[in-house]
Amino acid sequence: MGRQELGNLRLCCKVLLEIGALVYDSVWCVWCVFDGTTAFRPGSNSTHIDFRQVDPGVAPVKRILNSAFFECTELVELNLPDTVEHIGDDAFCNSKLPAVKLPASLKYIGMEAFCDSQLTALKLPASLEYIGDHAFCDSRLTALKLPASLEYIGDHVFFDSKIEALELPTSLKYIGKAAFCDSQLTALKLPASLEYIGESAFHFSYITELTWLDLSASLLTHIGDRAFRESRLCQLKLPSSVKYIGKDAFNYSLITSLDLSNTLVTHIGDCAFLFSVICTLKLPASLKYIGECAFYSSELTSLDLPVSLKYIGEDAFHSSPLDYPLDLLDSVDYVGRNAFYSSRLP
Repeated sequence: MGRQELGNLRLCCKVLLEIGALVYDSVWCVWCVFDGTTAFRPGSNSTHIDFRQVDPGVAPVKRILNSAFFECTELVELNLPDTVEHIGDDAFCNSKLPAVKLPASLKYIGMEAFCDSQLTALKLPASLEYIGDHAFCDSRLTALKLPASLEYIGDHVFFDSKIEALELPTSLKYIGKAAFCDSQLTALKLPASLEYIGESAFHFSYITELTWLDLSASLLTHIGDRAFRESRLCQLKLPSSVKYIGKDAFNYSLITSLDLSNTLVTHIGDCAFLFSVICTLKLPASLKYIGECAFYSSELTSLDLPVSLKYIGEDAFHSSPLDYPLDLLDSVDYVGRNAFYSSRLP
């Protein structure tokens, strides 16, 4: 056995000797060593775990393994060391832990890490950069403050959460699919740093007001399919940086006036404003595509189309009360069936 292998063996033995001090009820635990750091996975019947009692000579615990506390229904107390940087996928999923203090060193929270947990309150450290898919899905959290360092919120992170108010950090760049779908949020301020809003991000939310911390400096380019579908938005003002509005993005909303003239929007997806109550509409000079049923059953009585427009989908303005001759420009390559059906156009 070489010197390196012997050193690793001694380290593993030393780690194993710490089990009794770490787990009060002496349940079986598994320790794994990765590049000089220690990761932890406890037994399912653990009740009290205190990493602060680890011998200083043992490699620092930097990672909580995937499923580390998954379905740990007996765990009532956990103290994490200040060295933890990474919490793995499913780490606390379906656990009964009532509270946990996250270390100031934490940078990463994995997929479903706190999904369906019993936590009602949680403080996220200022060091946190990434929250994985489903991380707090179906949780019992009622309040949460996101750290200024956070850049990424994954898919379904707060799906069906009970959080009623949330301040998004100025560093945030990405909101994933269904991240706040079916949430209790009623108002939202979006940071200028935000570049992408994913599919169904705020679908079925209670949002009535959407504002921007700095509209003129916004970097947002993409609003995904169903992003605000069936929300309660009454007003909408988009930043000039927006290029894409996905299908069903704002359908069934209560928006009455929409001005996109100062945006870079090239694409308005199918059913984007279906069954909205829009009375006035200003389209941007960059627009090329209006999808099927995009403004179906709107309250529009007049409409000016930009010379950039190439495509108008089927039923795009179906049942909208347009009441004056519409000048379809030569630049339009395609007008779908019933695009203006039931309007008052001659």
